[in-house]
Amino acid sequence: MRDLDKRDVITGDFVLVIGDLISNINLDSALAQHRARRGKDPNAIMTMVLRESGRDHRSKPRGRKPFFFIDPQHDRCLHYEEISKNDRRDRRFHLDSDLLAKPEIDVRGDLVDCSIDICTIDVLGLWTDNFDYKSIRSSFLRGVLQDYELNGKTIHTHIVDEGYAARVSSLRAYDAVTKDIISRWTYPFTPDCNLMRGHKYRLLKNKIYLEAGVVLARGSTVKARSILGKDTSVGDGSTITNSVIGRRCQIGKNVNIRDSYIWDDVVIGDN
Repeated sequence: MRDLDKRDVITGDFVLVIGDLISNINLDSALAQHRARRGKDPNAIMTMVLRESGRDHRSKPRGRKPFFFIDPQHDRCLHYEEISKNDRRDRRFHLDSDLLAKPEIDVRGDLVDCSIDICTIDVLGLWTDNFDYKSIRSSFLRGVLQDYELNGKTIHTHIVDEGYAARVSSLRAYDAVTKDIISRWTYPFTPDCNLMRGHKYRLLKNKIYLEAGVVLARGSTVKARSILGKDTSVGDGSTITNSVIGRRCQIGKNVNIRDSYIWDDVVIGDN
């Protein structure tokens, strides 16, 4: 962020996303609301895109849970905290007395942070001016909210109930997001859309994806929610279930692969 500000390559509003994000959320309404709000109030510097979700969605991070304190009349974020899901001693909010004096506050712990922020160039300037900012939520967001009386900058929310957004921030998240991609929650970002150069996947029933050149022996079985990459071969009597197999793999006879990830060029002998 500081480097972008230094290079002076961004001259207007921009969309900030985390590099490990997978999302198909339509941002048209969020952008429209941000621009309208910005036209009325130049101090409205950022709009966070958040998604309503069930309490135990598998793509949610398990370590810490974010809570957003929102003014429902203006969709303005007034306070932000993260609490530990595992440490009972770290489950208290630290609220300012002025916040409690607000006539109405929505406390939202049911939201998925999409890691999509619509920002003005003021955001870059604030990052440059505050060298202690290290993360967009725990330091930048909290810092701007705490300094409201000093700088008057506001951060707002746009809550959606459609679309998919999740970060691949851990091995558990990688597994969860992969399952969601296979189940087509991320459409059009699915294997058979072949968005990557050189990919030639096709979708079969039961959410099975096969790339060109896959060779299946007559007695082999590929079951639901599986992906097989280019030029992979599966021997007689072998079964693949709920797994991702890379390219140019050789799987022998009578092999049972379940709930697994196997990368390119792996050789598995006969069982």
